[in-house]
This record gives sequence, C-alpha cells and structure tokens, in this order.
Amino acid sequence: MKHILLIYGLLAGLSVSAQIGMGTLWPQPSAELELYSLSKGLLVPRIILTADLSDPAPVSAPAAGLMVFNTGANQAQGFYCWTGTQWKLLKSPVAADVSGPASAADNAAVRFDGTSGKLIQSSLIAVSDNGDLTGSNRLTTNQFRLSTNPGTGLQLVTDANGNGSWLGAPPVDIKMNDSLIVQNANALNFNPGIGVYDAGGNEARVTFYTTNVTQNVLQLSTPDSTDINTITPSTIEWKTEHYKDAGSFTHSNTVNPGRIYVRSHAIYEVNFMFCAINKTVKRQTLRTQLRKNGSTVIPHVTSYSFTYQYADNRISHVSSSFLIELAANDYIELITNRQTNDGELRLVPDENVFFIRLMRNL
Repeated sequence: MKHILLIYGLLAGLSVSAQIGMGTLWPQPSAELELYSLSKGLLVPRIILTADLSDPAPVSAPAAGLMVFNTGANQAQGFYCWTGTQWKLLKSPVAADVSGPASAADNAAVRFDGTSGKLIQSSLIAVSDNGDLTGSNRLTTNQFRLSTNPGTGLQLVTDANGNGSWLGAPPVDIKMNDSLIVQNANALNFNPGIGVYDAGGNEARVTFYTTNVTQNVLQLSTPDSTDINTITPSTIEWKTEHYKDAGSFTHSNTVNPGRIYVRSHAIYEVNFMFCAINKTVKRQTLRTQLRKNGSTVIPHVTSYSFTYQYADNRISHVSSSFLIELAANDYIELITNRQTNDGELRLVPDENVFFIRLMRNL
C-alpha cells in the first residue's frame, strides 16, 4: 500500500508542474517541452509524401500544424507542415520568378485581387508572350516611350507635362482624312512663305495659300509702240504696273522699266504676251529672249515668231510661259531682235502683258 501511494505522489507532481525538460532541470517557463543538448538534435518522423500535396497520406487524419520530414522523391526533401488542407514545404525565401497556377496549360496568369492600391490589381491587365499589353484603360507615367525596330515605325516620346513628339521613320504621309503625318523626323520645317500656327492640344495648323491672289505676283504692261525688229536686241520697257507684291519684286515705271528684280532665291513662273504690227510688205521672223542681270540669256525660254506682212492687215501675236530659277536680287529683261527681214515691227500699245509669280522659295 505504501508503494502505491509513493507512485501516485510522483505522478501527481509531474502533472502539476505542466513543463517537461529533457537534458535540463529548468525548462523555460514559456515552453511545454524543452529539449536541451549541445551536440544532438530533434528528429521528427520521416515519411514519404505522395505526388499530391493535398493528400495527407501516409498520415491518417493529420492535425493542423503536424510536422514531418519528407524523404521520398515525389516532393522536394524537407520539412512539411499540414495546414489542414495540404502539406506546405518550410523553406527560406529566395528571389525567383512568380509562377502561375499549376493547372494552367499556357500563359499562366498571376493575379492580385482585392484591396486597391496594388501595383498589379484585379485581372484587367494582361501581358502576352509577345510582350503585348492589353486591358489598360489609362497609363500614367512621367515619361513614356514607344520604340520599334529601326526603320519600321514611329517612336512616340512624351515629357513630364504630357507633350508628345515623334521620332523615327519614313517621309511625310497625307491621309484621306486631311491628316498630315510626319515620320522619322523631330521637326517639319516650312519655307517662310508658308504659315505654321499653334492649334492647341499638341496640334498645328499649316497655311499653304491665302485668298490674296496678288501675293507673290507682278503684272506689267506698256503703252509704247516701240519698234522691236532691230538688229541688236532691244528691251521692252514695262511702264504700267497692274499688280505688284513689293515683298517679292522690285520694279520702276521710270528708271530702267524693262528690269524686274526678284527678292528671293526661288522658282518663278514667267508669262509674257504682246501684239505687233508689221509695217512692211516683207514677212519677218522675230526672236524673243529672257536675259538675266544684263548679260546672261536663259537658253531654254527663247522663242521665235513668224509675222504677217503689212498687206495682210493682221496683228501678229507672240507669247510664252515657263519656269526659271533666280537668286535673290537677280533681275530679268524681255529682249527682242529680228532674224530675217528688216523693216518696222511695232508693239500694239497696251495689248501686251508681262506676268511673274513666285512659286517656291529655295
């Protein structure tokens, strides 16, 4: 009877302390069980898990928090904890790719749902294998750059204020909807005669013409009845100005009226027409030329006219039209002289015109 009482007393003492120490007489107050050793460790049960981590086997009805060590090849070796629904491998965090669900056959998606303010949220943004970004309603950034392979497209560059500009690609392209698209250019430069205006909203307005039909134009005539059938070339003197853009041309009705000065290096359209009466019975051949700066005859604009004789009682008509290139401050003159018979061939007063227009600055 004494032995039974002694054993009961020892067991009662263990249950009252509620702490067990192995290798130590003083277990930590916060520990239910403390194992103390300087050369040995704790060996948890070693088992072989299946290929499915949601399968608790070989443990039957494991409690949540149960720890085991997997030694099999179905899963990575290591410590596993049962969460209540599956085994979780205990491992240190490492930098690695974020993987999608194992059940996804391709393009496994990584989704962040729930609380707002995450870098990638819900599943509205998708990035394909080709690098295409879809599903974004608005992209907010200080600087935004779209690049393409060299020579195949545009590059759109914006600054922190949202101002955009294009870098890259082919020449100017005019679309059917009146859009002017400039590729592969940081800027599109126009000649001074073409107006470029700010239309707001990162757009510009370009004016190629105006309603002022006299702009860049000079039109002259003469009341003289000068004999133009001379041996040496004579200059037709234009003494009446009808239209003159003083910004493009310089001309005087009194001082060297046969000279027309241009103020810009440009391409010019030149037209002239005059009527003449032959005062002899001989038909005449008249040569008309355009002379530059008093000495150089422009070769490709020379024309020849065969006149009526006096008995025909008809007026001969001479005209021509052409384009020429002139430098700033050049002047031109219309000169005539006979090629065959002599005799008077006189201008018909006021039935003549000299017209010049600036077409394009160079």
